[in-house]
Amino acid sequence: MAEAAVLYAVQRLSDLLTQEAVFLQGVRGEVLWLQRELTRMQGFLKDTDQQQDTDDGVRRWVSEVRNAAYDAEDIVDTFMVQPADGGGFWASLKKYACILNRGVNHYGVGKDIEELKGRIIDISRGAEAYGIRTISCTERNRSLTERFRHIRRTSSNAGNEQVVGFEENTKMLIKQLLKDEQQRFVISILGMGGLGKTTLARKLVNSTDVKGGFDCRAWVCVTQEYTTRDLLQKTIKSFQKPKIEDLELMERMTEEDLELHLYEFLEGRRYLVVVDDIWHKSAWESLRRAFPDNGNGSRIVITTRNEPVAMITDEKNFVYKLRFLNQEESWKLFCKKAFPDTADGQATVCPPGLEKLGREMVEKCRGLPLAIIVLGGLLSRREPHEWHTVKNHLWWHLTQDSDHVSPILALSYDELPYQLKSCFLYLSLFPEDSLIDTEKLIRLWIAEGFIPEEEQDMENVAEEYLKELIDRSMIQIVERYLDKVKTCRIHDLIRELAIKKARALEFLDVYDGKVNLSYSSTSLTRRQVIPSGNMKYVSLVHFYPRLRSLLFFNPDRESINIKHLQTLCSNLRFLRVLDLEDTRIEHSGKVLRLTDSIGKLIHLRYFGFKCNSLVEFPRSIGNLQCLKTMVASGNSCWKLPSQISKLHQLRHLIARPLGHLQVSTLTNLQTLKYVNFQQWDAVDARNLINLQELEIREIPYTNMNFILQVNSLRSLTLQTDTAFNTLLPLSRCPNLIKLKLEGKINILPRSSDEFPPNLSVLVLYGSFLKEDSIPILEMLPSLTILHLGNDSFSGKKMVFSMAGFPQLQVLRLSWLRLLEALVVESGAMPRLKYFGIEDCNNQLMVPERLRMLPLPQEW
Repeated sequence: MAEAAVLYAVQRLSDLLTQEAVFLQGVRGEVLWLQRELTRMQGFLKDTDQQQDTDDGVRRWVSEVRNAAYDAEDIVDTFMVQPADGGGFWASLKKYACILNRGVNHYGVGKDIEELKGRIIDISRGAEAYGIRTISCTERNRSLTERFRHIRRTSSNAGNEQVVGFEENTKMLIKQLLKDEQQRFVISILGMGGLGKTTLARKLVNSTDVKGGFDCRAWVCVTQEYTTRDLLQKTIKSFQKPKIEDLELMERMTEEDLELHLYEFLEGRRYLVVVDDIWHKSAWESLRRAFPDNGNGSRIVITTRNEPVAMITDEKNFVYKLRFLNQEESWKLFCKKAFPDTADGQATVCPPGLEKLGREMVEKCRGLPLAIIVLGGLLSRREPHEWHTVKNHLWWHLTQDSDHVSPILALSYDELPYQLKSCFLYLSLFPEDSLIDTEKLIRLWIAEGFIPEEEQDMENVAEEYLKELIDRSMIQIVERYLDKVKTCRIHDLIRELAIKKARALEFLDVYDGKVNLSYSSTSLTRRQVIPSGNMKYVSLVHFYPRLRSLLFFNPDRESINIKHLQTLCSNLRFLRVLDLEDTRIEHSGKVLRLTDSIGKLIHLRYFGFKCNSLVEFPRSIGNLQCLKTMVASGNSCWKLPSQISKLHQLRHLIARPLGHLQVSTLTNLQTLKYVNFQQWDAVDARNLINLQELEIREIPYTNMNFILQVNSLRSLTLQTDTAFNTLLPLSRCPNLIKLKLEGKINILPRSSDEFPPNLSVLVLYGSFLKEDSIPILEMLPSLTILHLGNDSFSGKKMVFSMAGFPQLQVLRLSWLRLLEALVVESGAMPRLKYFGIEDCNNQLMVPERLRMLPLPQEW
């Protein structure tokens, strides 16, 4: 994304101006000019994003701006990295301060700035030559709307649309439309593009029962470039089928007159209206006043990709989230398209020799009806011997064979706010079919600079970005744990869209075992993903001097050795992201001693590492003063030197440290996991004013006063091999929301006042609570999630009493081997939505009310 590149370059120039002012003698004015000019260009870029698809001149201009932004960033980073060759970074700056009267020209930076300034002047003139200017919102949406209308025209043949797998749900939705509920309410059909929302809505409206159940019906398609006047006119036309003279009258009516006209027409009638493909709540707000509630069972159906639109809070509504088809449903739909009915009405079946190959291709569609239908139609016109060719290039064939597969999916991308587009494109670097760890994804986004630095709580902003991509049906939730999305994935077709866009925008490069050694292709590469061929790639890293992000995804766990790591650190001096979590590091001996050259990566913001032995870090780690995240996966322990205390930007330290841990000076630290009690006891926690998530293990005794110094804590995990005698000190943790305790609890507080006041998530393992503990827990006023696992309850009967757990929404029970009965009294857990039970007593009696609830991982 060019906007992201320019935004980051502007931030780096700002850093240079504020942090290195003493060294900018002679060129400070030029740096300010660069910052202002790039900021101005950023405004144009937001308006040219969609034009790139159709205008080669605009595409070239955007590429020139992006490359200029990269060069500006390189100038800043080159200046920042040069003094680091002489030892410690800040010490080196002081050493050179006395001889830098020549200013940045000492490093040739002044000449580089002058050359870049000349290029930017030419680029600005190019904007005029290409006719690039800032445009209004109406103009910005015009091309998108034309594509939208074309898609609707090419996919609106309702008579031939296939609905497979939704038969029972279709019947259920028809019942919702016709049920004996007189108040008007809204039915929302929610799902990603291509799932069949419009198809399902048409089947509902055209069913015989529905046709006879309403006095009048209408269908309104909402375009991207809608106006309230346009929506009202289309709704009136759909209801009334007006004559020519009436149309002429409507054109002269004001917006208020149209709204009143529609309202009066519908008043007293039982009506059904479908509002198809709403992208924004404002479109619904534009229409809702014109729909009267006649108290006679009128219904409104909306289809949308965006969950906030579906969840209309001030209306009585029913949300149906369209699911993906299962394997058999997918195969049935495929056969309907690939093998149409014969002339005598008999359905043909897949020839035995093609079924295995066909099922493999259908499985790749992952239950998306649009992809399955296009695949079936494509293969229906191919000879059997051509099926292998289609399989080998499946996504290319699907997008080429249909003129609306790619556009339907691309609409979701084009409609994204510009700040979300980089976050979405970043998903393309994860391997096909992989589960994406959302915490890792968020920290990578932050390291890449996609989240504005001025945001104090960048993690929360990134979580909102993730939630919006989920709400827009571009990311699928795979697993939730407690109150967080733990893993997610993207559909293969969506991933192909992201890859296609990312390549076109030179956003990232996937190393395929080959390399184009031309300067233009290698010097501009900023992000590189290595799915295989580690050792060959390492021998070529000197061709990518300006690389900012390097991530290894090796499904076969291909290794690199410690010398390879030294080569990476010595050649890729500008790295911001180095992710080695999914590859093995070969070394001799029991201790892996990281190379001292890691200290040269002074711009590094994210470092992920995997090892199953002791890892010893060099003292040069103190140079990594931009580092925000250090993550260790595997069973390794990290021996961290005292220089870690210099990493003042560090926000997340997730590792099993060995020995003394000097983190008392890290005031930005938010996450500290896997530390033992002795390490924590030596920390002056009063300085950790931003610490939000803490995990302490091997607690030798049960006095919890050691935790009271950290008022900012929101999530706390404590583990002991003895027992917790009291939880009372935790009541003085005002911001604690999530509490996980692993170990026996001898005495449970007798009053809700003795728990953390805002506790909403409680997880207990090995607590051995008695039956009289449940009446205590159910008094907690804010508890929404409760997980009792691994012998946390030692009673035989668990009773949930009337009015108990007033806010509880999720209940999970696991490995409670002694539990024989669950009793749920009337009025207990009134807000409970999800219930899960696993590996408990086989004879356990579960009330029907709980059995009917969905599992927590589906939440």
